[in-house]
Amino acid sequence: MELKTKYRATEISQLIGNDGTRDTIQRMMYADSLPQSIFLSGIPGSGKSMLAECIGIYRGCDISQALQFRVLDASETRAIADVRDIFEWAGKRPLSSKYKTLLVDEVHMLKADAQQVMLKLLEKPKKHLQLILATSEPSSVRSDVKSRCTPFIMHTLTPVVIARDLLAPIATAESIDLATENYTHKQMLMQIAKLSEGSCRNALVALNSAQYFDEQTTIDYMQTELESDKAANIVSLILGNGQLCKLLSTVAKSEYQPMQIRASILGVVHGMLSNCNDETKAKKLLAINDAFATSYVLNDNQMAELLRSIYVCKGI
Repeated sequence: MELKTKYRATEISQLIGNDGTRDTIQRMMYADSLPQSIFLSGIPGSGKSMLAECIGIYRGCDISQALQFRVLDASETRAIADVRDIFEWAGKRPLSSKYKTLLVDEVHMLKADAQQVMLKLLEKPKKHLQLILATSEPSSVRSDVKSRCTPFIMHTLTPVVIARDLLAPIATAESIDLATENYTHKQMLMQIAKLSEGSCRNALVALNSAQYFDEQTTIDYMQTELESDKAANIVSLILGNGQLCKLLSTVAKSEYQPMQIRASILGVVHGMLSNCNDETKAKKLLAINDAFATSYVLNDNQMAELLRSIYVCKGI
């Protein structure tokens, strides 16, 4: 079993870092006053989904049963019919438990009509529904949605916290020793923690593989994984905004070429295309593919400018 699965928290007291958020929610649980509409924000891998699962378990839901706990990933489920079906499920009383729990992940990527449907659930909350909205881009979520939820921030964890509180105990429990000729075991854990960029998920995936790798392979692996994650985030961001597709096509067709990032983006695009059943989404993916497949060499400054342009324009 992968470490990220084996050591996934099942109760809120097991969460690493974000002590303020964890302790506040725990006090609300003890006082039986946990809000039924919660808004979680934080970078990918900061623990938003894991916290949502812990809240679902607190509500008495079996998170493995779709009748009690469901996840709407707005980065993948964007058709209004599918979204409406899930919200209709949320509005019906549960048959086998007191509560239902619905996690809407990356809620900022919901289309306007889907957000309007969700707003009705927030305006007239059901007694049986625990609704959790999670996002890595809180500024992109409608203010009338956020104002109807109790907000909690999942802060980026420091390398020290990840190495000390997450990686070290697990490495000890699993008898993993990463000591090499140039680094002690503790130094290797810190190296993994630094390269994970605040993501517990990235850190555990790296630790899972690092026990079989040598020193340089571990570092190279982490850097490759991070580039892939960045590429996936860029593609998701582009897909969420038609103007960004146009911007990227315009910039990429000039004298730029994103060598490593271009290859990563193309890999993500090809993977998404192979599993895509949505014609509109497929056309956007093909546009990105065509733009990057025909671009020229980008130097570091030009690549930085391209990415800066994408992120600056993400709100338009």
